[in-house]
Amino acid sequence: MFRLRVLFSIQLITICLVQYGTTANRFVDVNEVWEHWKYVHGRTYEQWEEGDRFETWLDNVAFIQAHNLRYQLGLEQYGMAVNEFADLTWAEFVATYRSGLVDPRVSGTSAAGNRTEEPIYVSHEAPDSVDWRQKGLVRRVKDQKNCGSCWAFSTTGVIEGQFTKRYGQQLEFSEQQLVDCSRKYGNHGCNGGLMTNSYKYLKTAGLESETDYPYLGNDTRCSTKPTLGVVKVQSFRTLTNGSETGLMNMVAEFGPIAVGIDADDGFQFYRTGIYTSTKCSKRLLNHAVLVVGYNSEGGTPYWIVKNSWGSSWGEDGYIRMARNRNNMCGIASLASVPQIVKTK
Repeated sequence: MFRLRVLFSIQLITICLVQYGTTANRFVDVNEVWEHWKYVHGRTYEQWEEGDRFETWLDNVAFIQAHNLRYQLGLEQYGMAVNEFADLTWAEFVATYRSGLVDPRVSGTSAAGNRTEEPIYVSHEAPDSVDWRQKGLVRRVKDQKNCGSCWAFSTTGVIEGQFTKRYGQQLEFSEQQLVDCSRKYGNHGCNGGLMTNSYKYLKTAGLESETDYPYLGNDTRCSTKPTLGVVKVQSFRTLTNGSETGLMNMVAEFGPIAVGIDADDGFQFYRTGIYTSTKCSKRLLNHAVLVVGYNSEGGTPYWIVKNSWGSSWGEDGYIRMARNRNNMCGIASLASVPQIVKTK
């Protein structure tokens, strides 16, 4: 069975592999490509593991190339790439990269937070397009590594935007502090959390800079220093009704917005284009990201979304997600922005 799967994958790769500059009528040395991929991504395996990883990689490459053939024919709106996740099964990918957002019902809190949250009011009509990267409100793309901490990156991202917007300073904040120190507010470190739980924690503790409390990518003991806290949360606003118009108004009015989404199987290998899915859920959210703007291309509106899987994933670490498609992937089901105050 394994041999048949490998032969099928090789045949499909030979037909449509384009990632390494090959053409349909040129023979592909799959072993050479595999060795090159391992070199590029720094992969080494134990001898007993190599065969299984190669089989998984072949299956994924065949899947990616079949999708990209449809993309080239105009049957898909986004392209895929043989990226650093190509040796992971879907189950392995899910375990780390789709497990970072806990269900509010399980965490014992509500997605909307508490009674002190503020309703959303906008002071003007939203423009046709917004990109807060161009205004300096978005910091560099980071990598959560092998840790389900996307919620922490979404939290720091929205706070970084608010900090620059209010104080005119560009500073990166600590995800590791949130991973280590916010458990009693309902977060679970590398096993998931919520942005609203993080805001509650930051009402009592100052958030330190990335420099003072650097990211490690695993659960460690809380080691904050109160004198190093830079910013606290006073209150926060939420949007949980699925209104993309409401989310557009939030982005235009306040800046980058923390959101939860259902990152379905197309996310693993997304490379470019406007991500469109009919399979992802509006309610079962599993990944936290940052909406930094919105625009349209060729008549197709989209959200500009910052991810936390490193800058080599997607469009330099970003994904464009289809907008005004009935709250696709739940992007307007768990949106929030805090009001912050500088503590030093």
